[in-house]
Order: sequence, then structure tokens, then C-alpha cells
Amino acid sequence: MGMDIETKMSTAFADTCVLIPCLNEGKTIGGVIREFRNELPGCQVLIVDNGSADNTVEESKINNALVVHELRRGKGYAVITGFDLICEEIILMVDGDGTYSARDARIMVEEVRNGFDMVVAIRKSMSDKSFRRLHKSGNYWFSKLQSKTLHVSVEDAFSGYRSFSKNFINSFVSRASGFEIEAALNVHAGMIGARVKNFTSGYLPRHEESNSKLRTYRDGGRILLSIFSYLIKWKPAAVFGAFGTFLLLFAAGLFSIPLIEYLDTGYILHIPTLVVATSVGIISILFLFYAFIAQKIIDFQIENMRRDYRYLRSKITKFNIS
Repeated sequence: MGMDIETKMSTAFADTCVLIPCLNEGKTIGGVIREFRNELPGCQVLIVDNGSADNTVEESKINNALVVHELRRGKGYAVITGFDLICEEIILMVDGDGTYSARDARIMVEEVRNGFDMVVAIRKSMSDKSFRRLHKSGNYWFSKLQSKTLHVSVEDAFSGYRSFSKNFINSFVSRASGFEIEAALNVHAGMIGARVKNFTSGYLPRHEESNSKLRTYRDGGRILLSIFSYLIKWKPAAVFGAFGTFLLLFAAGLFSIPLIEYLDTGYILHIPTLVVATSVGIISILFLFYAFIAQKIIDFQIENMRRDYRYLRSKITKFNIS
């Protein structure tokens, strides 16, 4: 009986794969693998190496992790490659820099077993050095922007510590190549009506010999552009409607000039102004019409996506660990 319990415990997380996209994390990756294996006995660990020039691959293999290579540089490429290869029913994604607490891994996996599609770790700083300058405020405002504009229920938009159901990953398609991969996952969850849970987790300082791959302004700009592209794709009424309204108000302002002139004198002297105002007014109406029609089409697509995902989720095997 004792052997049965021991065997069961050693394979308790055989349904889980820990996905770690890596670039030059040789100083920390060994410890990360060991910590997550200790917390999730029986789990598989998949390292997606993104062209490391240090000993990341060697350290991963020494610690018995599976290693695959993604030559296209970018975290998004590495994550999507990992998603495509994983067969396990639960995926736990984490960075290889040792900043995320492995002690929370078991809870995040259990939450997926309990029916959540995506569990996101809200990073709670454990030190003044946990976040780089501007990153904390930038993450806060990006999270708010994404939440308000795209109705995404993720409180830490760029957290790299997440757990997913295999069904959620199977439904996810993205061209994200870099750090905008987290934004893509957030938006996808919102569009399909996925069950999302936010979970507070300690965020540790980066190892002194480990360097962040995030470039504050360059990657921040790319993420902002990606959010805007999602707005155009999924919320055309907000984007084109706002632009159409602006043009309509501008046309009304221009039209008031010849209108007042005509009411005062009975003549219209500013003919070019009248022509421009009329043209801009017509264009604004076209924008507003497009915004209305496009949003109706997108809403229909979203409803179909949510219905399809509800059907897919109804086929989920219930996990019971006794």
C-alpha cells in the first residue's frame, strides 16, 4: 500500500508540462528545472532554446529536461513552438530566469484541473530590485489599457507565469514574435470567453548575472502597436467610430462658416469651404457606417468562437487526484 501511494505521488503531475522559453539563462535554468520538478513530481519539462550562446542547453540536459531549438529570435516564436509540441493536458509556462516562485506552481495547475482555462500570476514584488525602472508603472498602465479597451480580465498583462488547459492552447493562433505574446494570450482569452483566474505570486529579483531580454521602449512600442491592432480587429466600432465622429464634428465646424454667411447675407462666398465640409461629412458617414457593419460582423464571429469553445470545453476530461 505504501508503495502504491509513493508511486501515485511521484506521478501526480504526469499530465503537466512545464514550458520554459529560454535565451542565455545558463546561470539559473538548472535551479528553475529542479524547483519545478520538486513541486510538480512526474511533470515533463520542455525547454525551448531561442539561440542561447551560453550553457543554457547543457544545463537543461544535465537536469533531464527536453530541449528543442527555435532559431527565429523572439519569445513569441519560442512559446508558440512549445505549444505546438506539448501533448500533456496542462501547460505551465514560466521564464527561465528564476524570478517566479515555483511554490505556487501546484496551485496554478490545480486551478486548471478545477476548470479554469488560463491562470495568470499577478507579480508581487519581493524586493525593490524585482522590477526594472519604468517596468512596474508601464505594466500597470498597459494592463489598464488592455482591460478597458478590449475587456480583458487579466490584471497583470505581461506576466510570463501562467497555466493553461490543452484545449485553450489548441484554440490559440497567433503571429506574435516577441514579448507581445502575453498580450495575444490575454486578448484570445477575452474573445473566446475563457475562464481566467488571476493569482497573486511572489516576484523575485533577477540573478545578478542574468540580463533581461525586454527592451523598455522598443518592446513597449511593439506591445502598444499590437494592442492597437487588436482594437482594429476586434473593436472596429471604437476605432473607426471615434475617427468618423471626429470627422463629422470637423465637417460640422467647417459647414458652419458658409451657413452663417448665408444666413447673414443670403450669399455663399466661401464655396471651397462648403465643398470641403460636404466631402468630409460624406467620408465621416462612410466611416460610421463601416464601423457599425464591421462590428456586427465581428460580434457574430466572436459569438461563434465562444460557442465553439464552450463545446470544446464540454469535452474536457475531469481531473481527479485522490
